Amino acid sequence: MLTYRDITPQTLASLERVEHDVRSLYSVPKGQIVMVTQDLTRLLGGPRKMTTILFWMDVDTRHRVRVFKPATEVRKEDLPPPWLRSALLDDLLADCC
Repeated sequence: MLTYRDITPQTLASLERVEHDVRSLYSVPKGQIVMVTQDLTRLLGGPRKMTTILFWMDVDTRHRVRVFKPATEVRKEDLPPPWLRSALLDDLLADCC
């Protein structure tokens, strides 16, 4: 399904800034993927937009962070501390089907 995403130059710059913050905070190895997206939330009473961050420490180890703010409002302080990284492990099968 294709959806319209309200992407502005400010949003793109914020997504890149968040990616840089994640790489430095969690020491993501060079060459590993960090993916930052801004999506509309579907939670009743929740914020309109949220930022989802996926990052890999190696080929098989994916982590996920969700910040219930638009990317333009996400700051490094909104991310979990590095010592909590193991709690961010993501089950690769959770997105299936």
